[in-house]
Amino acid sequence: MKVGFIAYDANHLKSDQVLNHWYASAPSEVVHNSKIFLVPFKPRRSREIVFAHRPDQKLGGHPRDIARHMGIAAEYCESTAEIPSGMDIYIVLGVGLLPDEFVENNCVINAHPGLIPYSRGLDSFKWAIYNHRKVGVTLHRLSPEVDMGAVWVRSETPILRSDTLESFARRHYELEIGLLSRFDMFLEKEPQPVDSNEAVAATRRMPTDKEQKLWDAFEGYKRQYAE
Repeated sequence: MKVGFIAYDANHLKSDQVLNHWYASAPSEVVHNSKIFLVPFKPRRSREIVFAHRPDQKLGGHPRDIARHMGIAAEYCESTAEIPSGMDIYIVLGVGLLPDEFVENNCVINAHPGLIPYSRGLDSFKWAIYNHRKVGVTLHRLSPEVDMGAVWVRSETPILRSDTLESFARRHYELEIGLLSRFDMFLEKEPQPVDSNEAVAATRRMPTDKEQKLWDAFEGYKRQYAE
């Protein structure tokens, strides 16, 4: 199997974590046939964030250095349109939108931090808590439509009575890393299509006035779902 990892050409914690966890258990012949495709990183416009639900991604190592350490080839691409086909599967570590043609003609796997199709778009963790919908992670195949690709597995994030919003966010992030690191465990079965009739609208970034209410919303979420 030839695996292509798609990552930003920049220090990135998620890329660092997924690659190292995958490398620890991947067969040597799969590692040898794998490759990392690096795409330019364009910093997002700064905005006020009330609650950072993910660790600072700049604290990770650079994928090029990780590739060198693992003996994996790394190829720089000027844009996502230049990522070549030819790998058996592609794993999204960090990237903007991929071209529809590439997504349609290749098996591209992503871990979405929400339960598709009930949680789609940006800030899925925050919106799920705010709307009292279950929080979880979906391992799915990318499709041209946002967070609607066929699903291998949905995994709910466990919520404990002792949790704070911060500890719950940490567990949720770790679940995302764990599922994406173990993608090969789920490939023996065909991914299941998503029922578009159950889909909610894809969300945008949560505005600050709603973010400020997350702690109160979390207490209600915890009363509803805590084990």
